[in-house]
Amino acid sequence: MTSTSADQTTAPVASTTPPAVTPAVTPPDGIVRVSKLNLSLLVLALTSISAGLYLSPVASPLRQEVQRNLSVPSAASEPRPVSTGSVTGSVVRSRYGAPYAPSVSTSSGRRTTGTRTGGTASSVSALRAPLSSSAFFARGAGYTVTVRTPSTVFTRTVPVPAPGPATPNTTGTPTPSDPAGTTSPTGGTPSSPTTTAPPAKTKCWQFDWQQDAQAVYVANLSDPYGLDGLPGPYDADGLACSDLPVDPNRAASIPVGQYVAPKASAQTKATIVGSTTKYFGFSQDGLPGDTTMFDTVEAAAGKAPSSVGWYESFDDTFRGDLVTNAWRRGALPVMTWMPTDNGQSGNHYSLSTIISGANDDYLRKFAGDVVRTNLQVGIRFGHEMNGGWYPWSAGRKDFNNSPDKFKQAWIHVWQVFQSVGANDNVVWIWSPSRVDNLKPSPTNGITAMADDYPGDQYVDWVGASVYLRRATTGSTYDASFAKTVTALKATTSKPIFFCEVGAIETDGTTDEAGLKTDFIHNTLSAFAADPRIVGFLWNNNIATQVVDGIPISNDWRFVSNPAAQKQFVTDIASDVFRTGMVGLDADTTP
Repeated sequence: MTSTSADQTTAPVASTTPPAVTPAVTPPDGIVRVSKLNLSLLVLALTSISAGLYLSPVASPLRQEVQRNLSVPSAASEPRPVSTGSVTGSVVRSRYGAPYAPSVSTSSGRRTTGTRTGGTASSVSALRAPLSSSAFFARGAGYTVTVRTPSTVFTRTVPVPAPGPATPNTTGTPTPSDPAGTTSPTGGTPSSPTTTAPPAKTKCWQFDWQQDAQAVYVANLSDPYGLDGLPGPYDADGLACSDLPVDPNRAASIPVGQYVAPKASAQTKATIVGSTTKYFGFSQDGLPGDTTMFDTVEAAAGKAPSSVGWYESFDDTFRGDLVTNAWRRGALPVMTWMPTDNGQSGNHYSLSTIISGANDDYLRKFAGDVVRTNLQVGIRFGHEMNGGWYPWSAGRKDFNNSPDKFKQAWIHVWQVFQSVGANDNVVWIWSPSRVDNLKPSPTNGITAMADDYPGDQYVDWVGASVYLRRATTGSTYDASFAKTVTALKATTSKPIFFCEVGAIETDGTTDEAGLKTDFIHNTLSAFAADPRIVGFLWNNNIATQVVDGIPISNDWRFVSNPAAQKQFVTDIASDVFRTGMVGLDADTTP
């Protein structure tokens, strides 16, 4: 070692090699010490390197895990105790090293819940929080988690979501995205508070507590979101999201609106649509609500009807009671569903609002009630759309309608029904008006059948409204039906069901009883002979209708005169027209 004493007087020798750096002083013990300045610089350098690594994208999953663990309360402060009776599985480390000790417990012998635990394998209860289906996926984001129990092994892998903009923390308390609670440490209101309402919770995993999910379920017992199992009443116990933990500070949920399925009819959708015999029946004010009227029309026709029709608007709820009444009398219920208000509510419905989804809550509720009723029903939606007299008419320029909009609206309604499993219970009937007597106006255009047809995928039967309104038309079948039937057959090969058929009793002041009698015979005979035609509903009412701007009151009933009734009884007696079907037992509860 070179001497560094103070009395050194030898002159330095020039050299091309840099002199070695030596401490200014050698302590008596011979140990070289680093100065405080150099130590500070070393610590600062190591700290900078560590911080850079922690904040780098590579370390992002690790950083997120540290933040999550910091935000989980300890077992001593955890306000939500783990459910008793759980069976703890083995501790399995996630991809990033956070140990999990999942637990499994059963509710009603079929659902599972569990716990998530952090810390070390030797102290798995250091960080504990209840685990529901929502907590499992939220807390497990970015991890592969394996659950082992004595009876099962399963794995869940959820990718790490892309980072989004930071959310202001206005509470001043730690959160997963702000472990130190420093984003807004005073808990004050941010300078630019958001006014966007949080999205509605419609899935079990979005709730923390069973009671909160149950409250949403109770608000709409048709269960359009599947909170009581799959969409519709498939779970059927009336208790929503029962795999979620119960908030111990509130009363436990109880079954509400428990589904009780009626005894199913022998008729399935497949047997109805593919029937080889023809349905006949009536649309008559009071049917099928007043079941005594079935006895009246059966006595008048000589056999029990096998179908019955009525009308509802978008302001109406699904009438499962009417469907049940019809099936108890062996009649296929056929509902004409008009996408408009009932004239009293002031609600606004249109093809545009349907397409936009603005009416989806109503549609889901309606479709859910169809499923809950669990009986087949024919639905004639948006009938006579090729004319110009309804708000949903495809050619209504004043409503900004078009054939394409009508088709989109039809398909949207069908898709909502499909989403809740209701189409298995619905025979969809596309039913325009007869085509040979349509008269366009400057604002109300007439549209072609083919342009208004939504497609075979969305339709089960087609049909039309066909009336004998003027004596000059004549009583032959071709005079009233030929052009319409030809247009239907050119549009699709689907079976044909006429939802509205009738004939005048008088034309002005002229008695047309003979004309009506001939029309009945010609029409029923042609229906019986055409294999494409699967049935009809006779308009059995006295009603006033506007024809060419003139209100005309007429008796459309088949019993309007003795000769017409006798002819109807004779022709409908054919075995081609099926009588009342196998219906529900009289004591069945819907």
